[in-house]
Amino acid sequence: EANDGTDIITATCSGAGHCGVETQTTTITLKLPENPDWVYNNEAKKFAFVDGSIDGVILPEIVYSGDCINAGDYTASITLGGKTVSVPFTIEKATPTITPPRAKADLVYNGAEQALVEAGTTTGGTMMYSLIGGDAEGAWSETIPTRTAAGEYTVYYKVIGDENHSDSAEASISVTIVKAPVTISVETQERVYDGTNAVEIKSATVSGVVNSEEVTVNFGGVKATAKSANVGTHEVDFDGDFVLEGETADNYKITRFVQATVVISKKTLTITATNA
Repeated sequence: EANDGTDIITATCSGAGHCGVETQTTTITLKLPENPDWVYNNEAKKFAFVDGSIDGVILPEIVYSGDCINAGDYTASITLGGKTVSVPFTIEKATPTITPPRAKADLVYNGAEQALVEAGTTTGGTMMYSLIGGDAEGAWSETIPTRTAAGEYTVYYKVIGDENHSDSAEASISVTIVKAPVTISVETQERVYDGTNAVEIKSATVSGVVNSEEVTVNFGGVKATAKSANVGTHEVDFDGDFVLEGETADNYKITRFVQATVVISKKTLTITATNA
């Protein structure tokens, strides 16, 4: 005979040749270990066991509700004397292993879209990327983010877990597309000696611009002076800032100047003779 409870069967065995000379009554308990590893690892987790015995009686086999490999809810059951008891257990999702994406090195503005990171990898799920993070609809994609303009960017990433792995927390890395370097060349206005070293800037041009982008130089706030006021060809110094202008000007940085010169020519003197 057997009376089933939640996980305990109270069994009574009687009859010569089965239980021995005397009738036996005992409890058969279906148990789970106290601290098993219930986290998914691609191995079956059939940890239940039966506690208790009756002389001469073969204890029932433990029956599981599934293969107990994948994450999810399961039960272990035993049946004795027509009575069945079971215990539930859950295999938890594992934390995915993540190799984070890496910021692309040496990104310089080139007028085209550039991938901001080297792809990350994960063992359990899908790597996702975002430039805004959070939970906004459409914020995340499997596609690596790209940008064209020079600037600093934050790339967010996380893993959307699969059936056996949990989602990861959101993390981020910083990436920079640096401004492209350009060179400024200045043309000065040739002038006649007047005893000063003042120089007039005739024009300024920029070289190093990509894709024939229209970038000009504003030199309205620049004061130019020759290193000498005497007749001859002299190097020119500048005080003030040359400013790049144009739709894409913010993507460039002035890193070099071609040494400018100015030609100061002799002044023609007029001699007037008078009679004494």
